[in-house]
Amino acid sequence: MKPDLLGSVEYTGGTIKRPGVYSNMSISAYHKRDVCDGLSISSSGLRMLLNKSPAHFWAASPLNPNVKRERATRAMVLGRAMHHLAFDQRMFNTHFVVAPSEIPDYKGVLQPFHLKYKAAQEWRDANENEFTDVLFPDDVPKIRGMVRALKAHSFVQNGALGGYVERSAFIKDEETGIWIKVRPDTIPSTSGDFVDLKVTHSVQWPRLQQTIVEQGYVMQFALMRHVFRKLKIPFHSSTLIFVEAEPPHCVRPVTLDEHDLVRGEQANQIAIKRFANIWKEWQRTNNEFVWWGPGGDRADAETMRLPEWYSKQLDDKLAMFDQEETYVR
Repeated sequence: MKPDLLGSVEYTGGTIKRPGVYSNMSISAYHKRDVCDGLSISSSGLRMLLNKSPAHFWAASPLNPNVKRERATRAMVLGRAMHHLAFDQRMFNTHFVVAPSEIPDYKGVLQPFHLKYKAAQEWRDANENEFTDVLFPDDVPKIRGMVRALKAHSFVQNGALGGYVERSAFIKDEETGIWIKVRPDTIPSTSGDFVDLKVTHSVQWPRLQQTIVEQGYVMQFALMRHVFRKLKIPFHSSTLIFVEAEPPHCVRPVTLDEHDLVRGEQANQIAIKRFANIWKEWQRTNNEFVWWGPGGDRADAETMRLPEWYSKQLDDKLAMFDQEETYVR
């Protein structure tokens, strides 16, 4: 085992009381509402709160006493399994189980595994738990294909995925006192060049730009940078390594721009303050509707205008129709 140059603390349970990097913390422990000795939030929570709404955040937050545990989507499980193999992590068969290729239908006739069959649902429920995800039979070649494509790419061969895997980092926000937590794919041991693996449908440039915007990846990396710099751990660059889920599993690394990361930091600070303020209001009122939706908590209706591109298109059509009417007359 290589020496730990991060000064990581081994997590043995209980609550986090000191800022730092922690090893041996499961993803379920990381997301627990009481993982810290005070209120905490992760990048996914901040992005949900700002890019969707506080209501969307609250509906899925472990801080919500009425939240229902949602089953991981098939895409999420696919991504987890790919990450596990790409980073050469151990105990794959402990964390993932592959469903049988065939399952009996209601007549007892064997059919390809599909959740429309009760037997398939029962098999999944019996084998899936907090620590083990179920993979579909046709997921396996996709996962292997993605991992092969990644390991064949020169950027990865040059050591992009090297470092400390499955480490969680915590700091306290100075202004609000809220714990901020991040869990990067890997923490580089020496370079300060952080990477994050992402499964995507397409690595075409416009689609990647859209994905980065929709998923708030600038906020994600900006928060990681903020946390690790506070912990005196070098952070020099932010690179997303995209790999297509379907063949040919094309790989495309893209490094985020410095100016965009500054914007991401500003967005994170707004989200943290918004979270702190709404949390205080919820604590005071115990009213779930203080977590307002995309329209805010305004008392009046909003005026909605047609998109500029459609307004111009419609104006052009109206002008054309008017010319045609004039010609007919």
